[in-house]
Amino acid sequence: MNVPPGACDCHVHVFGPAARYPLAPDRAYTPPEASLEDLLRTEEKLGMQRMVLVEPSVYGADHSCMLDALKALGVRARGVAVVDEFSDLEALHAAGVRGARVNLQT
Repeated sequence: MNVPPGACDCHVHVFGPAARYPLAPDRAYTPPEASLEDLLRTEEKLGMQRMVLVEPSVYGADHSCMLDALKALGVRARGVAVVDEFSDLEALHAAGVRGARVNLQT
């Protein structure tokens, strides 16, 4: 794919591994695992240099999977986190989160 330098994929997810990042018991769906390595292979094929990780609802407000992926990706990525009244917005910002997702359905 021929994309401009610095192109950004603005909505990607990382799922799993389930043993390390358990899904919320009250989730609406169960996705297949999609590792950080899978994401990096896909982005390489697409020619994307940057990405926005959007925390999927299947983790509820557990940010572990997304925050670990953001840490591994460094300056290449930013995040959008599912937030609730217990979320530490300052800590999320320090980890690279720049957007909030409020899920009013689940």
